[in-house]
Amino acid sequence: MQSTDERPSLPYFDPEFCRKVIQCAAASCVVWLVAAVLILGLVDPSNGRCPGWIIYSTNGQASSLWLFVGLFAALPTIWICYNAIWWDRFVTKVYESAKGTYRPFPNAAPKLRERYQPDPLIFPYNFTFVVVSVGWSFFCTIPLWVMLSHCMSLPHYFGYN
Repeated sequence: MQSTDERPSLPYFDPEFCRKVIQCAAASCVVWLVAAVLILGLVDPSNGRCPGWIIYSTNGQASSLWLFVGLFAALPTIWICYNAIWWDRFVTKVYESAKGTYRPFPNAAPKLRERYQPDPLIFPYNFTFVVVSVGWSFFCTIPLWVMLSHCMSLPHYFGYN
């Protein structure tokens, strides 16, 4: 990683703030994943609406909640944890982009790359990290909401059948 003397000044990028944000988001995704796996592993679904943690659609097609948790909680959790662990690589890419030495899509047409690459000096990194991290954390809760709405009686309590 480069020393701070060689880095360009990016007024909307605080690497330590963004590191804390992504670490909090990664921790929350791990909590949601563990909660989903504990529910799937410890709750007996045989008497509920999802026997064997299988959701049946109106046409009779079966979908496993284990697969759903894997796709919508485990994979996103692995991805955000990878980014939190290897945070210094991302910071290096941000500063290389500001210096003009990093090309995220080297094989893309130069006109497309120049047209759609944001200006790193005015890009709101801090705000973007907060929004993306909160959204990513909520995305990891999708399996829990599916379990609550399809397999448990939660909608019944709110007047929905």
